[in-house]
Amino acid sequence: MKLISTLAATVFVALATANMAQAEWPERPVTILTPWPPGDIEDTIARMIADKMEATYDVPVKALNKPGGGGVIGATEVANSKPDGYMIGNLVIDLLTSQVQLGNTTYAADAFDAVGIFVTYPFILAAPASVPYNNLAELAEHAKANDVSLGHFGYGAIPTKVTFAMADELGFKFASDASFEGLDCTTLSNGDAEVINTTTAQVKACLDSGDAKAIASYTNDRIPTLPETMTLHEQVEGDPIVLWGGIFVPKGTPQDVIDKISAVAGEVIASDEVENLRQATGAELYWQDPAEAKARVQADFAASEELLKQLGDL
Repeated sequence: MKLISTLAATVFVALATANMAQAEWPERPVTILTPWPPGDIEDTIARMIADKMEATYDVPVKALNKPGGGGVIGATEVANSKPDGYMIGNLVIDLLTSQVQLGNTTYAADAFDAVGIFVTYPFILAAPASVPYNNLAELAEHAKANDVSLGHFGYGAIPTKVTFAMADELGFKFASDASFEGLDCTTLSNGDAEVINTTTAQVKACLDSGDAKAIASYTNDRIPTLPETMTLHEQVEGDPIVLWGGIFVPKGTPQDVIDKISAVAGEVIASDEVENLRQATGAELYWQDPAEAKARVQADFAASEELLKQLGDL
């Protein structure tokens, strides 16, 4: 009887301690890790969420940038972290789909729990204003007689795969391509690549000045700040996968912690500050809760697998 009582007491204390730890989250500093350099839309949102979380819970919240490996290095750190809510990942679609499918990660497809998805990037194919093409059909004709180089965010990135599929559809190949951690106006002005896959935020200055132009947008609808630029699916057959970003935590993070993070992030996305960011960049900014985000990841995992098979990568 004494042994049974001791075991019962031990279990009770363990359960009580676990419940108390969950109920008290956060009681120490929290990190939101973005696996890209600072300055783009997802980084700006992460810093807004960090500020809001810090004000809400009165604990330090650090917005950390850890670029490298096409985002895989930072995503791996999140995946390998303790599932307690103190390490939060600010991740994009390919870190949960194509990078896993291509074997570029040490973590599995189910390594994360979704907190929410907040952005469809205003992703474009950009080129210097001086090039003699203004859309994908004209690019294809030009590339059949001239060398065109492509700059992208890595071979495992969904937009890169979508771009290669587009070139196949239009019957041309890029003469060369290279991966960059950042793709901005300098990439174009230096001639590092003739066309680049990037976001409007990274090339806003040269788009505004007229030194660069958008050849296509990788979005569901035309980008409000670039209303004359046709979407990819307006120019080629099919329904290309769009690039989204969201908040994820290591698998096994307690649901009440996920709900608290989700609530703070949702408030940020509904703020006037984010509305100003939406108008400035043309990004689709919204909040999909944990259940909606999980369903979207599953659907895009299947779509990514089909795309990779189409390209012969699987």
